[in-house]
Amino acid sequence: MWFEPLVILGVGVVISFGLYAHYQPKISKMKKSYNEFNSKVRENLINMSDNERKEFFSNMPKETKSFFQGILNNDYNFQGIEEFQTSQYHLQQIEHMHQDQFQDFSQWAMDESLKAVTPFDHGGYVQGPGFNPSDTFAHDSMNHMDHINSGMDSFNGF
Repeated sequence: MWFEPLVILGVGVVISFGLYAHYQPKISKMKKSYNEFNSKVRENLINMSDNERKEFFSNMPKETKSFFQGILNNDYNFQGIEEFQTSQYHLQQIEHMHQDQFQDFSQWAMDESLKAVTPFDHGGYVQGPGFNPSDTFAHDSMNHMDHINSGMDSFNGF
């Protein structure tokens, strides 16, 4: 009876050692990937101008900003799987910001395109010869072609 706890303890040690031997290479690979990722992010942050970096950090949540500033200042250590989850969370924050910017731009482009084809009386832009250089050029070109065609018509009737 007294040897049963020793057997259980021995089995526990063997299982622990087996798990350690199995997962240690995977953890080392994850650590290497995490360090490579941080090095690339840090390099990109360093290559930014001060204005670009300021703009990059300006719209971030405080936690995400702190995360990227930690990478920039070389203040990161691999603590385990939680680091990947944290990285993923912050990258999702950046992706969300990019999606918002794209949606804002798309909405602006749609609004501008609608204004371009809407009459002025209904909220569109003032258009036509004399207001817009491309409209003026097109109008002048058409008048010139009409003048040439009318001259050709009178010549054909001669």
